Amino acid sequence: MMKCVVCGSSNIHAKEKCKSCYGKELYYKRKEIVIQNCKEYRKTEKGIKIQKKHAWKKNGLVDSDDDNYEKIHQRYIDTTNCDLCNIKLTTGKKTTSTTKSMEHDHKTGLFRNIVCHKCNLKIRDIETPCKSNTGIKNITFTKRDKLYLYTKTNNGVIIQKSFKELDDAICYSVINDMIIKLESH
Repeated sequence: MMKCVVCGSSNIHAKEKCKSCYGKELYYKRKEIVIQNCKEYRKTEKGIKIQKKHAWKKNGLVDSDDDNYEKIHQRYIDTTNCDLCNIKLTTGKKTTSTTKSMEHDHKTGLFRNIVCHKCNLKIRDIETPCKSNTGIKNITFTKRDKLYLYTKTNNGVIIQKSFKELDDAICYSVINDMIIKLESH
């Protein structure tokens, strides 16, 4: 009586294996083929485009309209220079200061420009206060209190005020600077 060469079961199905062992072997062979096909597909132009689209959605470039993604992708492909500093853009897996980046509003998720990595970081630092400094004169972001802190010294007097919203802090800063300029004239 024949036994399964894998598990020793006496219930032979095909190729000297029981039904369970034969099924597992087929499953793993098909899985390897699928994985190989996926790897090959990701190297095609269409596969690269779909991967970019997925990464843009994952990174906050939100839009339910696929036609808009096509337009953005085409603009991404066609753009050779940074929209802000006009430096020649590069592409690739390694990020450098000239690497092509998708610049978008982090609150709404809407795409704005194709820029170099360096410009994208400058915009992000000003727009999103994720670091200790917002990049805006006299305004810092306190991580612990989650407040925007306006601090300025005028004629030896320290002016300090905190705000929950960045827009409020900026408005106060601009108005206060204008008042100080008017008082000094």
